[in-house]
Amino acid sequence: MGNKRQPVDRVFLGLVLIELFFGLVMLTSASGPLSYNHYHSSWIYVRHQFLAGAVPGLIGMWLLSRVDHRRWEKAAPYVMLAGLFLMILVFIPPFAANFGTARSWIMVGSFFTFQPVEFLKLAMIVYLAALAAAPGRTPKQIFLPAGLMFIAAAVLLAIQPDFGSLLILAAIFLIMVFSSGVPVSYLFATLLSGGGLFFAFAKSASYRAARLTVFLHPELDPQGIGYQINQSFLTIGAGGLWGIGLVNPQQMDSYLPQVMNDSIFSLIAGDLGFFFAVGFIVLIAAIFFRGLKIARESRDPFGRLVTIGVVSWLAVQSFLNIGAMIGLMPLTGVPLPLVSYGGTAMVMNLCSIGVVLSVSRGRG
Repeated sequence: MGNKRQPVDRVFLGLVLIELFFGLVMLTSASGPLSYNHYHSSWIYVRHQFLAGAVPGLIGMWLLSRVDHRRWEKAAPYVMLAGLFLMILVFIPPFAANFGTARSWIMVGSFFTFQPVEFLKLAMIVYLAALAAAPGRTPKQIFLPAGLMFIAAAVLLAIQPDFGSLLILAAIFLIMVFSSGVPVSYLFATLLSGGGLFFAFAKSASYRAARLTVFLHPELDPQGIGYQINQSFLTIGAGGLWGIGLVNPQQMDSYLPQVMNDSIFSLIAGDLGFFFAVGFIVLIAAIFFRGLKIARESRDPFGRLVTIGVVSWLAVQSFLNIGAMIGLMPLTGVPLPLVSYGGTAMVMNLCSIGVVLSVSRGRG
C-alpha cells in the first residue's frame, strides 16, 4: 500500500547512481590497456560490466523497489536456505568452477558464472532481519538461530576458502544482532571466540599468514607477496593532490596488480588525486548515512533492520577494500562495491539497494 503512494528516497537513489556512473568511468580507465592487449579493443571489460552487471542490476533494483519489502520477511528462511544451497554447489561438479585458489563460483554451461556468496550476504541480512522483527522473541531466541545460520555459512566460506567474504559476513552478523537489541555480553563473547577462530584461520595457510606479515611490514618481499600493496602505495603517492589524469603512462604499463578488482581505489587516487579520492570516500559515507536515515524513518522493524544490514554491508566492504589499499587493513581481495569489475557483485549490490528503496517508500 505504502509502496504505491510514496516515492523512493531520491537522494539515496541519486547518490547510488553517481557512484555507479563513476565506477564505470574508472573501470574504463582501469581495464582499457588490459582489454586492448587481450582483445585489441579497449571496451571489452567495461562493456561486459555494463551489460552483465549494471543493466541487469538496475532492472533488478527497479523491480525490487516496486515490491513491498515485507514480502521478504515471510520468505526469509527459504531465502537463507537457498543461499546455503548455492554455496554448497560450488563444490559439486558440474557446477563447480575453479578460478584462482578459491572455489567460489558456480558455472552453468560455458557462458554463465555466478558467485553465490554475493547472494548469501543479502540472504543473511533478510534472514536476520526477519528473525529479529518477529514479535515476542527474546534475545536468546534471536541469537541462537542467527548464530547457527552464521556458523553454517562461515564453515562453507572457510572451506572455499574466502577470508574476505567471511570477514564481511561476520561484520553483517554482529551489526545486525547488535541492532536487534541482543545484549552486548553476547556480542563480546562472540567477538572473543570469533577472533580466535579468525586468527587460527589466517594462520592455517601460508599465503594468509604472509598477508598479515606484509600488512605489518609492507617493505618485506616487495617483488613477491608485498608487490601489490607496495605498488598501491606508489600509485597513490604518484597521484599527489590532483592526480596524473585518466590516461597516463603508468596505467598503460599496467603495473598495478588487480587494477580492475580490489586495487581500483589506488587507481582512483593515482589518476584523480587526493582530493577526489577523499570525495569518493565522502560519497560512500553519504550513502551509508542516508541509508541509516531511511532505517530510522521506517515504520516496521523488518524494513529498518534490512536497511541497516544492506548499507552496513556496502560500507564495511568499502572500508575493507580501501583500508587494504592504504595500509590500514590486511589484503583480503574483496571488491569495491559498485566500482570493481564483477557482474555478480554488481547485480547483487544493486538488487540489495532496490530492497532499501522499497523500504524508503513506506517511510513516515
